[in-house]
Amino acid sequence: MEADCTLEVFAKTDRGRLRPVNEDCVYASATHGLLIVADGMGGHAGGEVASGIAVRVAARILKDGLPQAPAALPVMARQLLTEACRRADAAIREREAADPALAGMGTTIVIAACRGRQIAVAHAGDSRAYLLHGGKLRRLTEDHTLVRRLVETGAISENAARHHNLRNVITRCLGGQEYLDPDVRLVRWEPGDILLLCSDGLTGMLEDGEIESVLRERGASLAQCGQELIGLANERGGTDNISVALGRCTEEPA
Repeated sequence: MEADCTLEVFAKTDRGRLRPVNEDCVYASATHGLLIVADGMGGHAGGEVASGIAVRVAARILKDGLPQAPAALPVMARQLLTEACRRADAAIREREAADPALAGMGTTIVIAACRGRQIAVAHAGDSRAYLLHGGKLRRLTEDHTLVRRLVETGAISENAARHHNLRNVITRCLGGQEYLDPDVRLVRWEPGDILLLCSDGLTGMLEDGEIESVLRERGASLAQCGQELIGLANERGGTDNISVALGRCTEEPA
């Protein structure tokens, strides 16, 4: 029989070096087993408002609705995470309709709900989730971007995608012209594994291998991992807001 798994978390968002405001929003709660990162779009006020609404609404719904039993998460996760994103999208649109100055706002979102050794991940946009297992980093999400579609069709290479001038064109988000449900997947993790959620302000500056090295070498402290990742992104230029939310599965003593 598996021992219970407890959750340790850390979250931080940074304005970066070039943006005048921070349009990202993060949330992490070990008590509720929940991590969220949202990257707002639509101008200084709009992006900040959209990401804040998305995180608040999604967190409220999931804190109230997610089951506590790990065995129930696979059964209920898809419906609950999808509903949280739909409600967040509706709240963003309602706020936009009430304030013309916020026209065109939207936000990416990535959510991880953790129960024991089960994780449910939902995302829309290019904010990502990764899992470090056995010292190896695995990406859990595929970007919803125009450039990703071009890679999938073979029109451009992975390397070309990283520097493509349309790499920031999002094909799925909350708010925006058309709402599409998030992708949802279930994964399993083990004690010692590290979960990372982040905005593209991090992944636009660092390669996956560099992120892996930081998590592997600094993994004893999630706070140190997060601070170092943000620091490295800023050293590379910090061209966007940078957000990280980290979780670690820790086996409870028998």
